[in-house]
Amino acid sequence: PQSVPVGTDAMLYCSGTGIPDPSVRWRRVDGKPLSPRCQEISPGYIMYDTTCYIGSVSEINRFFHICNRIREIQLEDSGDYECTAQNDVGRVTALQKVIVTSAPVITLEPNDEYLSLTEGVELKVTCSATGVPSPIVQWVDDTTEFNRGLPPSPQHNQAFLEKYRVDRNDAKTYKCIASN
Repeated sequence: PQSVPVGTDAMLYCSGTGIPDPSVRWRRVDGKPLSPRCQEISPGYIMYDTTCYIGSVSEINRFFHICNRIREIQLEDSGDYECTAQNDVGRVTALQKVIVTSAPVITLEPNDEYLSLTEGVELKVTCSATGVPSPIVQWVDDTTEFNRGLPPSPQHNQAFLEKYRVDRNDAKTYKCIASN
């Protein structure tokens, strides 16, 4: 699989050999159309390492390379892509999995930057995060790691800052951290 951060470009490569030269096509396995940001580079292009160069197919031992570039990849571009090389003699396919990753985005409930509480009251703040892959979420304070209860569930991507009765010792800066 190829993991690509959201907003960057992704390249899919496919090559085939044959006489006559095969035609090469990309498609999504799930049947969705290729994104309009998807650019199939014409059969006159070949690939060395990670760069595409203009060249003649017949000059390179009849190798046929196709580079498929997805500009500014988005989460919806994740999936399986199939390359098919076909000529009058036969047809072969290859699969490429694309996983689009995204940095965590945190939301707090309540969404207050500062909380002012009276001694003896309950403290409860929920930190939730989204991202791909699912982020691990935890609370830390300005001196030590602060994470009560069970580890966060991958389905919920949450951590809770809870104290039944706050006192002066709880007056510090707490930070929610999400990482993936």
